[in-house]
Amino acid sequence: MVKKAETKLKYSDALKVEECRINREHENFQKHLSLVNFCKENVRQNTKELENIRSKQIKGTDIAGRLEQFKRQEEEFSDQT
Repeated sequence: MVKKAETKLKYSDALKVEECRINREHENFQKHLSLVNFCKENVRQNTKELENIRSKQIKGTDIAGRLEQFKRQEEEFSDQT
């Protein structure tokens, strides 16, 4: 009977430790997802700004290159989420 109670106590403690670990991982995942969404929105805004500049007939290889880079990043973030 005592052994059974000790075993239950050990399992209970192990469960609490595992729940804490899972909660920590969940919080870290939420922070990571928030950061990804922030980056995605940032890329989207920069892409929009660069497209507006491009539509005003301002041409240049630097702007065109940045625009293509941001479009690729936007696609990558869309694929990730």
